[in-house]
Amino acid sequence: MKTVPGSGARHFVFHPTGKFAYVLCELTSEVFVFSQIAAGLKWVQTVKILPDAFKGIPSAAAIRITENGGYIYVSERTSSLITVLKTDPLTGELQILQQISSGGKTPRDINIDPTGKWLVAANQDSDNIAIFNIDKDKGMLTIVKTIKKVFTPACLIWHEG
Repeated sequence: MKTVPGSGARHFVFHPTGKFAYVLCELTSEVFVFSQIAAGLKWVQTVKILPDAFKGIPSAAAIRITENGGYIYVSERTSSLITVLKTDPLTGELQILQQISSGGKTPRDINIDPTGKWLVAANQDSDNIAIFNIDKDKGMLTIVKTIKKVFTPACLIWHEG
């Protein structure tokens, strides 16, 4: 598995079937799609997650996949966007469905709760956490609440207990 030199591979997730891997590149704000083959992973697709009109310096942060592998969510710090991507179950290829404000500035991390109903964004430079409802049928996000005065949030993990 190789990404383009200088793209800054940051995080990756495997599809629940184990057939595909999705690599988020920080410096280019791209997702590289790979399929599992006997010899390892083979490149399938590259998806830019920034709008064509974007003029800043790319800075992708986090990538998450739903439990059933149907949708991927990516946070991008400079644009303060969360991108929703639909996965093709046969090829692993991605299609952008939605780009939505993170509900703040600089979404350093995002995470999906264990029920799969909520996505939470840690907006580092606006000192808040935004909570989104996930439409389980369509993958789309709708912001439902913002929690203020959470100073410089950078990581979101779920603790059961």
